[in-house]
Amino acid sequence: MTPEEFEDWLNNNPEARDLVNAGIATLTALAPTEAPTEEPTEEPTEAPTEAPTESTGASEITCSEIQEPASGSGFGQNGQVNFAWTETTGASVYVMTFVNANGITSRVETRSNNISLYIEVFPAGGVYEWSVTAYGTDGQEICTSNSATFTKVQADPTKKPKPTEDPTEEPAPATCNPYDCASSCVDYWYNLFYCGQ
Repeated sequence: MTPEEFEDWLNNNPEARDLVNAGIATLTALAPTEAPTEEPTEEPTEAPTEAPTESTGASEITCSEIQEPASGSGFGQNGQVNFAWTETTGASVYVMTFVNANGITSRVETRSNNISLYIEVFPAGGVYEWSVTAYGTDGQEICTSNSATFTKVQADPTKKPKPTEDPTEEPAPATCNPYDCASSCVDYWYNLFYCGQ
């Protein structure tokens, strides 16, 4: 993603801009404010005899990576699509975020690292970008995965239902021909002499 595309993405996702600004502020606050003025003049007199011990703190978090569908996949108007990603350490809930070309966002929450969705839930056609955010049992955000894209064919517009016939409405009267033997309203005398009934 180029810097221009990233800036455009931030403009279309103001909640992401807030997160980026918060991350930059954190990094700025953590950066050293002064360079050391002197280098130590004494050299250590003895080498360490023990290897450094590993940190006993929290294990390193591995954020989710999107597995399927492969970025750039294309789909038709309907059918099921399986979305899958690797697990994030300590995650209890995953929130999938979908953004279409118009910047409209929709989210799906799941406790699993895969879910099948009908592609019809995305009525607009075009390119969709999606990612997965992991949340811990405390409800705090752990991290967000890389993004992937897919394209979808525009759905057909919903057909307008045809008006139903009103069963209480009387049918239109049939055309009556008094000189037609097959007609229910044939003239009595015409029927008697010409229809033979």
